[in-house]
Amino acid sequence: MLRYILFFIYLIFTVTSVAQISITKSQVSGITDAGQGDLYVTSDSDEFYIVTENGTLRKIANPNEVSTLTDNGNGTFTYTNELNEVVTVSLSNTPNWSLTGNSGTNSATNFIGTSDAQDFIVKTNNTESFRILQSNQYVGLGITAPTSPLHIKKNVADGVGIIRAQGTEPDMIFNDTDGGFTTFTFENNAVPKFAFGRRDTDDFYITRNDGSWHNKTFNILNTNGFVGINTEAPEAQLHIKSNNVPFKIEPNTSTPTGSSAGQMHVDNTNGILYIYDATRGKWLSVDRTMVGWGRNNSNTTNEYLRQFNGAPSIVNGWRMIRNATITAISAQTDKNQTWTLEIRKNDSSNIITSLTISNSKGNHSNTVNINVNEGDYLQAYCNGNSIDYPQTLIEIAWRK
Repeated sequence: MLRYILFFIYLIFTVTSVAQISITKSQVSGITDAGQGDLYVTSDSDEFYIVTENGTLRKIANPNEVSTLTDNGNGTFTYTNELNEVVTVSLSNTPNWSLTGNSGTNSATNFIGTSDAQDFIVKTNNTESFRILQSNQYVGLGITAPTSPLHIKKNVADGVGIIRAQGTEPDMIFNDTDGGFTTFTFENNAVPKFAFGRRDTDDFYITRNDGSWHNKTFNILNTNGFVGINTEAPEAQLHIKSNNVPFKIEPNTSTPTGSSAGQMHVDNTNGILYIYDATRGKWLSVDRTMVGWGRNNSNTTNEYLRQFNGAPSIVNGWRMIRNATITAISAQTDKNQTWTLEIRKNDSSNIITSLTISNSKGNHSNTVNINVNEGDYLQAYCNGNSIDYPQTLIEIAWRK
């Protein structure tokens, strides 16, 4: 038996590149695809067979037969049999793929696959892993009848992903060579629900399907980046077309921390829309309230100006219905004069903000930043002599 083993090892290193060595059961008579030079070892009786030039399987009965085995280096090997006859056998010219790699291959004739009308199948642990259909070369992973060039069927846990791209720059590039749509479609039980991709106009789109496609759902123009909702032709950076409620900001249950100009939120207690004023460092209402005082007199001197009902503001005042910030102040008279408009609150002579008019009919400031609180009432005082018909106005924003 040792001779057989040595002979087997020898053949592995000398002829396996062109001939096959197979382990079979005791019956070798049913083997019909043997090639010249192929070797067979029976698994239950340890018998050794070699395929001769005429294609028959010849049993090597005596280990001494292989004592003079010689590789002739020309595709044949020679040995002496038990009758002391020198036998030369040509190796099979049928190429086989080696597990350690192959060389000298020709892509026109050497390949892994089928040469008849049969699918190509790869198995692991005797279970089909993937298949290439012979009819259209569609590849199926986990499915025996793929319906796309690459069809993957696999149940995986959330977060695992059926496809994963990993690397320093894991880009995925999709090149449409005929200028049509490039679309990613999401289905539920084979029913399409959403899709996104590139239009034939090179615009980006997201669409939905509730029985029919709504192609105007969301669009980004390639030319200028304009975003359209329910329109394919947006005319602004954000263009919403709707016959329903077009826009909603969910009210905040608490005041958010502002960080940059233009941030917005809606307060859930009063429904007011606030915008963050980065210059003043606070949330102020988008809408502004104007209140004013005046005096229908060309000789107004050191007195409280009057409100719309004609009463001097010292006896009443404009009462704040919520926390606010004075953001602007203005004053106007009939001729060039010098005087000071003083804004006071709560019947106090303390000045909370003021505006000086110097030899001019009027003046204004839109950089005021004075906080007043809910319940405060504001009053206006003319600090000057013989001021002609003073009219004043302040701008108030509600504050969070």
